[in-house]
Amino acid sequence: MTTKFKATDKSREKQSKPTKAATPAVRTIRLATTEATHKVVTPEIVNHLVGRLCAVMRGSSADEATESQESFGLGAFAGFAPTTTAEVLLVSQMIATYEVGMNMLTRAKRANDIPNLQESGNLAVKLLGMYERQFQTLAKSRRPKQVVEVRHEHRHIHAHGQPLPGAGSVTQIEGQPHATSDPRALTLAPGPALLSQDPPRDPVPVASDAAGKVPNARRRP
Repeated sequence: MTTKFKATDKSREKQSKPTKAATPAVRTIRLATTEATHKVVTPEIVNHLVGRLCAVMRGSSADEATESQESFGLGAFAGFAPTTTAEVLLVSQMIATYEVGMNMLTRAKRANDIPNLQESGNLAVKLLGMYERQFQTLAKSRRPKQVVEVRHEHRHIHAHGQPLPGAGSVTQIEGQPHATSDPRALTLAPGPALLSQDPPRDPVPVASDAAGKVPNARRRP
């Protein structure tokens, strides 16, 4: 689909005779767009948008953009194929940011001194970094929405029955009382009896003054 845009040719307007009422010459710019883009790009938006793009594309010392510069700006805009008004505005910002960033790179390459090289290079890095973020924003807005479904499964099985379920499942086993007043929870499991205390031992002798039997100190020969 082709959108026609009529713009005033200033160069021809200057060449007209001053004595007569100047009739501005009109030229037609064709903008190839998709059907979805054609629905959101109204004539009012086109008139302002094309003027902005041509102003950004033209050289610093030129009065108007060349045909090649216009074709690049409009071709880039049509290539992104915006489908909403927000995308139209974002895409126009992206084209302008890219053009100025590349211009700064060109100035940095042609610089003959370090200050101009650093200034132009820093601006180029910031502008092209901004263009990258703008592109990510456009890609994110066009990404289909993801729906995450969370499924919680609750299983109730008997002891010594089916195997335990996998991760994310809650298991409750019957026949295993806990945190209740059921007497079964207080019953000891069958097993060997516990050992009693240690058996009594002989007391340790205590020293005293009582008479006692003294062993024979002499040995038999």
